[in-house]
This record gives sequence, C-alpha cells and structure tokens, in this order.
Amino acid sequence: MIKKEISKQVITLGCDYETLKGGIAQVIESYSRIFETFYFIPTVKEGGKLYKFWVMLVAIIRLCYYGIWRNVKIVHIHACSNNSFRRKRIFVFIAKCLGKKVVFHIHGAEFKSFCECYGKQRVIRVLKRCDAVIALSHSWQDYFRNELGLSNVMIINNIVNLPVVVDGLKNENMFNMVFLGEIGKRKGIYDLIYLLLDDKENYEGRLRLHVGGNGETKKFERLIEPIDSIVKFYGWVDVDRKQYLLSQANAYILPSYNEGLPISILEAMSYGLPIISTNVGGIPEIVEDSYNGFLISPGDKEAMKKAIDKLLCNPELREEMGEHSKQLVEKFFPQEVEKQLLDLYESLL
Repeated sequence: MIKKEISKQVITLGCDYETLKGGIAQVIESYSRIFETFYFIPTVKEGGKLYKFWVMLVAIIRLCYYGIWRNVKIVHIHACSNNSFRRKRIFVFIAKCLGKKVVFHIHGAEFKSFCECYGKQRVIRVLKRCDAVIALSHSWQDYFRNELGLSNVMIINNIVNLPVVVDGLKNENMFNMVFLGEIGKRKGIYDLIYLLLDDKENYEGRLRLHVGGNGETKKFERLIEPIDSIVKFYGWVDVDRKQYLLSQANAYILPSYNEGLPISILEAMSYGLPIISTNVGGIPEIVEDSYNGFLISPGDKEAMKKAIDKLLCNPELREEMGEHSKQLVEKFFPQEVEKQLLDLYESLL
C-alpha cells in the first residue's frame, strides 16, 4: 500500500475505470487498490459528444482545484493514442502551468502509427514537457528513446491482480482455449476462426475456444455459426466469468497484429496457462518461445495451428509451460509494481 504521506500528493487522470472497459481502465482500477488515498479524475466517460465535453470541462476544473487547494504535487496521466492523447495534452499543459510534476503513462498498442499520422514533433513537444514518461516494456522504451529522442522514459510493469481460482472439474477430454479482447482484425481473432473453420473435422469434440470481448460482435457471431460446437462466444465478460474461464482453461491465445503489453496475457499467466501469441510490442518480453508458450508472426495461421496442436496433444507440456508462466508473471503482481511506483513518486517529490 502506498501510504497517504505520498499518495495524497498524487492525482491520477484517465478513463472512468468504474464504467468503461479495457486494459487502461483495468490498470487504473488495480492502482486504486494500492493507494491508501486515491485521488482520481475521469477525463472520459461513456456518452455522446456533448456529455464527453462536459466531462472534460469538469476534469479541468477539478485538476485546478486539486492543484491549488489540495496542493497535489504529481499529476499521473494514463493515455493511449488518437483522441486519448489529444485530450491528455491539455492536462499536461494545465498541470505544468500549475507547477506540478507530470507523469505520462502510455498504454497504446498503436502509438507508433499514431505518431506518424499525428506528427512526431507534435507528440515530442508534449512528452518533453513531462517529468517522466512511462513505457510498458523495453521495446517501447527503446522506441520512445531512439525514435522520439526522449530521455525521461522509464518502465513500470503493467499490474495484474492475484488470480482467484474458481473450483471446478476440467474436462480431460476437451482442450479449452481462451481468447479475451476486442473483436476485430487487430487482435487476430479472425485468423484463429478461419483456422478452425478450415480444420473443423479435426477439432470437433477435441477443442473448444471460449471468446470474450466487444467490438465487431455481429460479424463475429455470423462467422462462427458453422463451428458453434467449437467456439463459444460470451460477449464482454465480467470479472466472475473471466475468473471461471481462466480457471478451467488449458491455454490462452492472443494472435494480435500489434500490442503494448496485454493485461489479458499477464492474467492468463497468473492462472498458470501456456500462451500462444505473436512477436509484437512487449509480448516477447513476457512470453518466451517454447518456454511458457509459443510466439508466431501475425497472420501466420500455419504456425498458429502447429502451436495449438502441440499443446492439444501434450498435457505434460501444458503443465510445464504453465508453471513457467506463473514464475514469469510474479514481477507484475501489485506488491512489485507498488515498489516501482513509490520509487518514481519519491524521486519526483
């Protein structure tokens, strides 16, 4: 727990973690548990354009209040790309005008392409005003340093809560895989479904894929109709459903085309699952090929099939890789991330 002597001097800005879904909301919610006093200002909520403008206006007023009357000294901003970055640059400017230290915490998997579209120099001007820029992995830190020329970049691990294992009997005759994430091309879910469609007879009665997420749900539901005995789709899953699925799974799969450092993979590792994913973003720093899972190139369905078949046919390998996942994920548990945050805050204060 970050004691109030420090936590009362920090205010966190980001998406409304109580109502919105996704990785950033999940990180902020986890942070709220390790601060003895958690000052938080939501900068975006679900709703129409007028309501979102009102939320922004209220957030600006609240930041000024906390900066002037509560004497908060550090403004910790969680952001990704596109409109998220555009909104947050306003708060960077206000915080610096108030004489505060600014921590800019970048989560976006598509931040590189955003920089190219938005303009690197415009991004650099914002980030160089900050006292610290947080990257999620060494690969992202290298990008910010080498491509954007930033010297104020540090790594703080994504935080994952301790697993809550739900009791239940696993079906020894069924290989259960789980995918959790946005339904769309970026996460690679369609590549996986086309693989299962092409080899339906081989996997019928042997494999079941459990999918949770929002996004292109109608398209997805139509696509899986011919293999509804293999693929089970739940829509967005709540915490209880997620805990149950991960507790009963044999493996986790996320064949993304780009990523930051996926919370879903870290969660699956905490449940002792082998991982099938891609060599993008920070994933190779948490998934070691042939050690706690398999890494493939995005879109490589042949390599994906080989990885699935290896785990499907080898329970001993699944068990061994799952134990390795448990060992590798320990540094992402709250107690370890708390130490990293405390060191950062103390250095700024």
